[in-house]
Amino acid sequence: MYFSKWVTKLLVCAVTLPGMGAVMADFSEGVAAYKAGRYEEAAKFFSGMADANDPRAQFALGLLYDNGQGVAQDPTVAAGWYRKAAEQGYAKAQYNLALICQEGRGVEADQEQARHWFGEAARRGNPDAVARLRRVAGEGEAAAQLTLGRMYLAGEGVPRDDRQAAKWFGVAAEQGYTDAVFALAYLTERGAGVSRSASRAMELYQQAAEQGKLEAAYNLSRFYLDGRGTPRDPARARELLVKAARGGVTAAQVALAMLLEEGEPFGRNLEQAVAWYERAALAGHSDAQINLAYLYAQGVGTQRDQPKALAWYRIAAESGSRTAADNAANLLEHLDAQGKAKADDYLAQLKAQIAGHDHIASR
Repeated sequence: MYFSKWVTKLLVCAVTLPGMGAVMADFSEGVAAYKAGRYEEAAKFFSGMADANDPRAQFALGLLYDNGQGVAQDPTVAAGWYRKAAEQGYAKAQYNLALICQEGRGVEADQEQARHWFGEAARRGNPDAVARLRRVAGEGEAAAQLTLGRMYLAGEGVPRDDRQAAKWFGVAAEQGYTDAVFALAYLTERGAGVSRSASRAMELYQQAAEQGKLEAAYNLSRFYLDGRGTPRDPARARELLVKAARGGVTAAQVALAMLLEEGEPFGRNLEQAVAWYERAALAGHSDAQINLAYLYAQGVGTQRDQPKALAWYRIAAESGSRTAADNAANLLEHLDAQGKAKADDYLAQLKAQIAGHDHIASR
């Protein structure tokens, strides 16, 4: 890790934004001080900016602590600054943090964390990270193969290439790597990078589902529901759909709710539809929030509750739904002061529930 190499790149890539002139000047002065060998002065410039949460300065300060330039060498402090910048998406910091986690310098060695940060750096195009990922994937590490496949599929860090994505998903899938099996099924279903085949996609989804991938169970349910690659089997479709929905796959919860609301092919059950919409709505699914609001507004499958409907429309509108915003505005016109106050109370309660759900889901 050579400080001058990175700082030069940072300086060349610097762009002045409105209101950022003083910040850029501070950073440039820090770079100039470093290049002149005034390391303590550079550390002061970078320290102030790092405390203000500037990821470039956090990375630069991490390097100074890593190399013992202008400050006492301290790999633990270096790791802390690298992490702060890495968590903001700064690729060079992600790569250096990965090295530290891999080697156990200043932190306890953690190969899982190292793989994570190497992958993040590679996805952001860090050339050293991309080269390392290619090497490790070529040596047969399934996790690296999956990451490289995802990068090719999304065009992150490498040019988008569905064939390369399918290749790397395929070699990882051959090792039984569940997420790679699922990803290959996804490409095979769509004919992206590989020949399109409903029966082959179904086989792969089945394999991933048997290995515990709930999203695969949901996708597999669609094949049985539509009769693609297999005879139509609504009973099997429902079994898989319920399994995925109970496991927390929001797309499955919404699909199940819609089918129960419509009545085909499982039979109509509006109370269950409301319950599944609510689970997905609390998980943040905007379509579920809109549909649930409609059912509350109309009193379908549940007691009519227009204030609660308004609260759900507002929540969906905050996610960018124009339909929800229009429906909320229309409903607001028909509520009296008491109804509006009740809607405000519901809104606060529902937001707290959603925040609690997000906290649990992230643990």
